[in-house]
Formats: sequence, structure tokens, C-alpha cells
Amino acid sequence: MKTKLIILVLLIVCFSCGTNNKPVSDAQKEKIKGQVKEVVNTIFKGAEEANFEMATEPWLDSPDFVLINNGMTLSYKEVVDAFIPLFGTLLNQKITIVDEEYAVLDKSTVLYTTNCKSLMNFKDGHSTLADPEAMQFTFKKINNEWKVIYAVDSYVEKCVPSESSKGLNQVELFKQMIGTWKAEIARDTFYLAQYKPFGNGLEGNIKIVTGGKKIMEGKVLLGYDKKK
Repeated sequence: MKTKLIILVLLIVCFSCGTNNKPVSDAQKEKIKGQVKEVVNTIFKGAEEANFEMATEPWLDSPDFVLINNGMTLSYKEVVDAFIPLFGTLLNQKITIVDEEYAVLDKSTVLYTTNCKSLMNFKDGHSTLADPEAMQFTFKKINNEWKVIYAVDSYVEKCVPSESSKGLNQVELFKQMIGTWKAEIARDTFYLAQYKPFGNGLEGNIKIVTGGKKIMEGKVLLGYDKKK
């Protein structure tokens, strides 16, 4: 009797393991893709409306969350500290999807990738364009909700003319930026920039520091093309 009981338990365990590892059917994949696409659309809608809460609501608030932003690795808290002030300076964004792909790894894991471009319009009148831009989100189904547990955003960014900048002397505006700048963009969070002449434009080194820790750094080149 004892031997039969052990065999029965083993059969149940094996059946359970087989069920969990069962390949996802094409119909299930399409259903999962549809669910994740709704979440992706919410993220991009929040970004376009400069709504930080909407854009990041699906991101997992956990020490395990990681964002790699153009080579900088940020935790969930560092994302909040850096991007809330940035969103506060935005008027809106326009994200254009070039192509995208949903890879269903299993019933609770989806890898989303996209090639796109992002036009960011700021409240002070200037605009920047990230083109090309590549994003990758790893989604995990947690408590019946799809959450981003890992993200990568890689892009080449440049300043572009905005509607509000027509008729302005762009060269003279650039010259006003020469020097060192420091701005407090949130509590104990500072934006630091240093611009110097570079050919007919400017070369700049920028970084964001919060709590004395550098969480973002980059180099920018600014120029003016009178043909555009």
C-alpha cells in the first residue's frame, strides 16, 4: 500500500511539472500578446501625454527592477528620482513606432522590442528628437497583472526646430548657453551642465546627481542647420 501511495505521488508531481512546462499554443500566444500590447499602449500614451504615473504604472516597484538608459543602469527609485523632474519639463512627446515584436517565452513572460523615434517637446519651447531609438521591455505576469521587470532604452538624440522657435536667432540662443549650469530639479536632485564652443555649435557635458550620487551622465553636441 505504501509503495502504491509513493507511486501515486510521483505521478501527480510529474503531471504537474508536465503541465507547467507545456508549450504555449498559438492561440494562447495571441491572447497574451493582446494583453501585453494594451499595457505597452498605456506606457506610450503616458509618455506622449507627459504623464509619469501612467507611463510607469506597469513598471514593477521592486529592488529587482532595472532600467538601462543609454548605458546607465538605474533602479526603480533612481528612475523615479530622475524622470519625475524630466516629465515636469515636458509639454508632450510623439512616439513613432517603426516596427515592434512580441516574443512569448512562456505563459508569464513576454519580451517586447521596438524600433522607434521620439520627439520631445519641452515647455520652454525647445524640442529634441531621439532617432534612431530602440526599446526593450521584459514583462512578467505578477498577481494576474503584466509588469515590466527589466527595460532597455538606447537612442541617438539631437535638438530639432520646434514650432515655437520659428523666427528666432538660433545661433545667438546657442551662445547664451556657454558656461556652467546647475539647477535643482527635485529635492536633493541637481542637473549639472557645462557647455563650450565646438565648431559652429556647442559641446556639452551633462549629468544628474541625486543625494550626491550620479545617476545619469551624457555628452551632447548642439548645432544649427539653417536649411531646416
